[in-house]
Amino acid sequence: MTPPAAPRSPFHRDELTVVLGASGVYALRMLGLYMALPIMSTWSASLPGATPFLVGLSVGAYGLTQAIFQVPAGLLGDVRGRRLVILGSLLVFALGCLIVAMSHSIQMVIVGRLVQGVGAMASTLIALIGDVTREHVRTRAMALMGGVLGVAFAGGFLLGPLTSAHFGVPAVFGLAAGLTAVGAVLFELLVPGRLVPRIGHAGLPRSISASGESQAGSGRPAPPWSWHEAKSLLHDRSLLVLDGGIAALHAALTGLFVVIPFVLKEFFGPLDLWKVYAPVLASGLASMVWASHQADRPA
Repeated sequence: MTPPAAPRSPFHRDELTVVLGASGVYALRMLGLYMALPIMSTWSASLPGATPFLVGLSVGAYGLTQAIFQVPAGLLGDVRGRRLVILGSLLVFALGCLIVAMSHSIQMVIVGRLVQGVGAMASTLIALIGDVTREHVRTRAMALMGGVLGVAFAGGFLLGPLTSAHFGVPAVFGLAAGLTAVGAVLFELLVPGRLVPRIGHAGLPRSISASGESQAGSGRPAPPWSWHEAKSLLHDRSLLVLDGGIAALHAALTGLFVVIPFVLKEFFGPLDLWKVYAPVLASGLASMVWASHQADRPA
């Protein structure tokens, strides 16, 4: 007879505070980015100096510098602490948004998008959530963050065309800069400093204990970081498969949003794009919730 599955352990209050606070701040940052995605390529094509290649680059430049700076930002978070990297990344991203908002040529838009990508904070934010959550609630914590970002994704796709139709595309990027700045302030308010892992002399972050209290590292010296260990990850087949799948997904998504806005423009006005995006996003969110539930089920 199969024994009954053990009941799920609930989040501790401190864990939930960090997960919801950090996810909400990240969602504000990404909301502005998602608002621009469905209108970016058609707007870029109307700017002086635009060519098909430069239009594609204006959409993809953000991802290019994200890929370059994600690992260095993660390393800096390990050495100097998560808070510094997260706040710094938010401010850099806001600066990139302002550059795009004030741009009058495709070249300056590309510069702004490159600056946006330098504010790479995803790896540090995920590490922060991993630091403060226990292993048996971590999958749910990541799923909760994904759900919050999914709502931001849906909201951005619906609000972006509406905002641009009434105020212009530069206003979308100006709003994105404002939302990101608000996110930086809220991170200070919603995520208490006592809960954010601090890298001390032991080189180990603080974590949440079984009782929900913030605990310091064990005092053991941190193992030295080595290129040999880092390069060994390139031989991890399961990790390479995961990375390849994510790369293909994002390449396809970026490519689609270079082309699809031009196709939809022939059939829908800016105020009618929600009729296409809303059902697609609803089905995607439902699939994500189901997949997260399945992944968290005991084997």
